[in-house]
Amino acid sequence: MSSLSGVRIFLAAIAVCIVLVLSLVAHNGASGAVTSPMPTRPSIAPSFRPQSGPGAEQITTPPLGFTAFQMRNPDEVRETAPAYATEAQVAIAHETNTKINRQIAWRETRLWSVELGPRAEGDCVQYALTKRHVLRDQGVPDGALRSVILYAAKYQGLHMVLEMRTPSDIYVLDSLENDAHHHFYTVAQMPRSYAIVKYQAWGKPTQWMAPANLVAETTPALRRLHDEVATADNAPWVYGPPELRGLHHTTAMRLRR
Repeated sequence: MSSLSGVRIFLAAIAVCIVLVLSLVAHNGASGAVTSPMPTRPSIAPSFRPQSGPGAEQITTPPLGFTAFQMRNPDEVRETAPAYATEAQVAIAHETNTKINRQIAWRETRLWSVELGPRAEGDCVQYALTKRHVLRDQGVPDGALRSVILYAAKYQGLHMVLEMRTPSDIYVLDSLENDAHHHFYTVAQMPRSYAIVKYQAWGKPTQWMAPANLVAETTPALRRLHDEVATADNAPWVYGPPELRGLHHTTAMRLRR
């Protein structure tokens, strides 16, 4: 009997030790001492829009027209610190967008230039560059402005807009209408038919970025778009809607706000 009692005491002691070990493991796990699970790799859905996060964008070559523009107009291409426009400057940008859209008569051209004269002519590049020039003169910091090149599927051609950012949002100054028939709107209201192709880094106008998935040409649709962009860099762009080509200034004004 005494031996049986000794076995029972021994087994009871083992059971107590097991309980103590399990309680220590549970306590350490609750306090964060255990290694956390391996993080899952984020999946990036195919999109033409710039995405945030590592690997979402890559440095790309600047458009040929921009390189020539920089050589002719070095003062228009100045590197500064990234910045933000003030909320008060949003109204100035809206007014400037409307004024330049009415001031420049639409005409297709390969030349990148700022057009300020009374008989100003040009396409979306002239609109965007002239708006940037005017806004800089009105006090908007360089680092809050950038040019963005898009593929406008509706018009089957490349298009350029100017973007201005504030601490709360990014605004698009466009010469074409968005889906709500506005020429000045937030980036969230960009037309669904637009595909981002290239854009300047904030504060670094000579550094052009592109969505990484476009650079990688990961799908047949992206490969086709990549080929169209490469072709357009060496040929005239379609900078505006076909219905504007060849029309007089008064007709173009009626089509813009």
